[in-house]
Amino acid sequence: MIYVPLHPMVVHFPIALALVAFAFDASSYFYKKIWIKPASIILTIIASIGAILAVASGFLSTEAVAGYASTLKDTHVMLAIISSILLAITSGVGIMTINGFTDKSKISYIFSFLLFLSALSILITGFKGSTIVYSVWAF
Repeated sequence: MIYVPLHPMVVHFPIALALVAFAFDASSYFYKKIWIKPASIILTIIASIGAILAVASGFLSTEAVAGYASTLKDTHVMLAIISSILLAITSGVGIMTINGFTDKSKISYIFSFLLFLSALSILITGFKGSTIVYSVWAF
């Protein structure tokens, strides 16, 4: 059987999509274009699907990691699961806002806050993952 490391190939998409979704959502409060908020919701949905795939590929491609890297891996796995769940919840809230894309609705503010937390969470998760691979700035 040939081993193909899918995780490094898959993991970058949800990170990028979550950050671009957050950038779109933040810009929707400054630029009143009708397409920006729906685009951020669609990007969030795709990012949450990608995050679930990234977690699944991470579980499939786990290798034996020893020492301090093992602790980092455990933290990375926990953060990845939390980030995926948070992105899925954010996607659900985003879907709830589809009926009214007004920026003044409370659900829109909740979506924006959850998207900020999701983007921050996925950045921290990615940082921990890169620390395992490159063994620098381990804290």
